[in-house]
Amino acid sequence: MNTYHFQAHTVELEGEKFKVYRHKTDNSLMVSPTLGATQAAPKFVDPLTLDQKLRSTAQRYLANTGRGSCRIIKGGAIQGAVYEFWFDCPG
Repeated sequence: MNTYHFQAHTVELEGEKFKVYRHKTDNSLMVSPTLGATQAAPKFVDPLTLDQKLRSTAQRYLANTGRGSCRIIKGGAIQGAVYEFWFDCPG
């Protein structure tokens, strides 16, 4: 995990805040819920799983940083509620 930038970007999704860390060289992101984040009532009929929330947060981060054409291609838990997602960008 020491290959990620220490500066986190906060991304909000459905009233919850998540931290996103960008890898220094690879096309990957590390995503986790913020500590002490309040759980807002979900706006979905079926609430999202933690995996779905973190994947959506990673995709939103890419869109917010001008890489909306990039797509998450794989990912999963690396420790507890900390997930790593790999993405691919066309071109």
